[in-house]
Amino acid sequence: MNTGKRRKQQHGGGGGTATRAGSAMAKSASPMIGASTGGSILHSRFVSACRTNELSKVAALLPEIRDPDFRYLNQTTPLIHAASEGAAGVVRCLLSLNRQTAGSEPAVDIEARDQDGCTPLLWAAWNGRTEVADLLLKAGADKNGRDTVGLSVTRATAAEIALLVVRASLN
Repeated sequence: MNTGKRRKQQHGGGGGTATRAGSAMAKSASPMIGASTGGSILHSRFVSACRTNELSKVAALLPEIRDPDFRYLNQTTPLIHAASEGAAGVVRCLLSLNRQTAGSEPAVDIEARDQDGCTPLLWAAWNGRTEVADLLLKAGADKNGRDTVGLSVTRATAAEIALLVVRASLN
């Protein structure tokens, strides 16, 4: 099993995206928007702008997006994509939507999990996106969160990841 390849495909290509191995595939009841499920070009453009830190495009598309916390491919959200790529400007923008909805349900779930149980903070930390990790922590992200195989921000060491890769290849 080539988990590195799966991870890169999941987040739309290589670039600076870290790989993670051995995750169980968690199912979620949330709707998923993306090419394979008939998602709109608008949603694809929005996620692309989030990943590349194109704040002006995000701001322009945001009024057209009914739910800025929509589920994309592999149960990812725009915040997960922005965090994994270190798009600090976009992360700030998305988090500011929560301040605008004070007193009601947050517009963006800071603890959203992809199909492997990874949160925006986990992605930011694993990819070395310290500015984004700091923004998420200041916004209240759970620093003790774990993915579906138990990796956390502080415990996802190279040795643990290597062990998971070996185990996954044996299955």
